[in-house]
Amino acid sequence: MNCRISLPNGQAVECPILYKQVLIVIVEHEFTGNLIQFYMSEFNIILGMDWLTTHEANIDGRDLKVTLKDPEG
Repeated sequence: MNCRISLPNGQAVECPILYKQVLIVIVEHEFTGNLIQFYMSEFNIILGMDWLTTHEANIDGRDLKVTLKDPEG
């Protein structure tokens, strides 16, 4: 897979590799997701809107908290 991702700053970056169904562990809860590799020094991982929607993310900006539903609910 070879693609380009457009970033919010308008820059486009190459993403040469797709990792399918990667295990993502957050506070001892297991999730899976497809990860696209690209270089960005500011972040280790970006969870996109599709992934957040799948896991029914609730983002609370006031309390700086994100709540997700794992496969067990």
